[in-house]
Amino acid sequence: MIRYKKLSPLEPHAFFYDTVSIMIALLKHDHEAAVAVGRAVSELNPGFSSACRFYLAALGHLGRKDEAELVLRRLLSLEPGFTIRRFQQATPLERPGDREHMSLGLKLAGVPA
Repeated sequence: MIRYKKLSPLEPHAFFYDTVSIMIALLKHDHEAAVAVGRAVSELNPGFSSACRFYLAALGHLGRKDEAELVLRRLLSLEPGFTIRRFQQATPLERPGDREHMSLGLKLAGVPA
């Protein structure tokens, strides 16, 4: 269990902290874990678009088209102009390999170039 959950099991901003867990799992290429946490975060706060991005990329890497389509629709409703190019211009990811891995996952999930 993540330490903050032990200290504050009813933390109202858990979705924010758990989004970091999605990102870490995705960048470790543990796509199954990223999807599991992504689903949980989506239930906690369906309007948090940052979580959708990493969750969506993990779904793309796993080839889960049906679920990716649902998450992509949600993401585009939150960020109508979201594209891979827009992600690349604004990403906090510094390492080129991480940006490429994320971008590929988004492409595989159906995000417009």
